[in-house]
Amino acid sequence: MDSMEMSHRVTREHMREFLLHCHPQYELYYFLAGDVDYRVEGTQYALTPGGVLLLRAGCFHGYRVLSDKPYERFTIHFWPEALPEAAREELLKPFCQAVVWHPDAQYLQEMLMRMQDAGTLPEPARTSVREAQLAAILAEILLRSGGAPQGQEEAPSMGRRLVEYINLHLGEDVSLEALCQAFYLSRRQLYRVFREATGSSVGEYVRRKRLALAESMRRSGVCATEAAARAGYGDYSTYYRARRASGIQD
Repeated sequence: MDSMEMSHRVTREHMREFLLHCHPQYELYYFLAGDVDYRVEGTQYALTPGGVLLLRAGCFHGYRVLSDKPYERFTIHFWPEALPEAAREELLKPFCQAVVWHPDAQYLQEMLMRMQDAGTLPEPARTSVREAQLAAILAEILLRSGGAPQGQEEAPSMGRRLVEYINLHLGEDVSLEALCQAFYLSRRQLYRVFREATGSSVGEYVRRKRLALAESMRRSGVCATEAAARAGYGDYSTYYRARRASGIQD
C-alpha cells in the first residue's frame, strides 16, 4: 500500500549492535513480547507487553535484542493521507511530541489483529479496510489517553542535548568539528556520549535524519532541489546519491 505498511514480526536472534533506522512516515509500534533495548532520539524506553510507541515522522530509533527470547511486535508506517482528510488533524494529535509512549495499551491488540486479517482481502477492499482500522486505532488512543507521554527513562543529559541540537540545526553545519566546538568536547568524548545515548555514530544519525526530512518535504510537494537544500545537503547531487544508496527510487 502506498499510504501505509503494516507488519507483525518475531525476532529470535540475540544482537550485539542496534538495528537503527529513520523514515519519513509516522509509525505506530506495538510491543508484544521480548527482551529489548529500545531507543528513540537518545531516550531509552523500558518496553512492557501491550505498550505502544507513537513515533512522529523523521524520528531516529531502533532496538537491540538482548536475549534469545522471541521479540514480537506490530508496526504500522503511514503517511497522513492514509487518514480521512476531515479528521486527519485530530487523529494525529496523539503524536503530540516526537515520540509518545503509552505503557498500557492492550486494548489495541484485538484491533491490530483485525487489521492484519484484512490482508486476506482483495484490493481495493484491503486498502479501504486497513485505512479505516488505522483511523479507528488512532481515535481509540485519542479517546483513552489524550496523547500524554508516559513511562520514559531519561538518557544522559549531554546525549539528549546533542540530539536536540542536531535536530534544530539539521540544515546547517553539524559536522563533528562544529559539534565539538559548540559543546566543548573532544572528538573522542563526543563519539562516546552520542553512541551511549543513541546507539549510533553522529554521521549515521545525521545522514538518516537528513534523508528522512528531505523525503518528507518532497512528499508534501516541495521540489527536490529545495528539499535537498533545506535538509542540509550541500547540493542536489549529494542528496541524489544518498537516495540511491538507500534504495529509494522515484
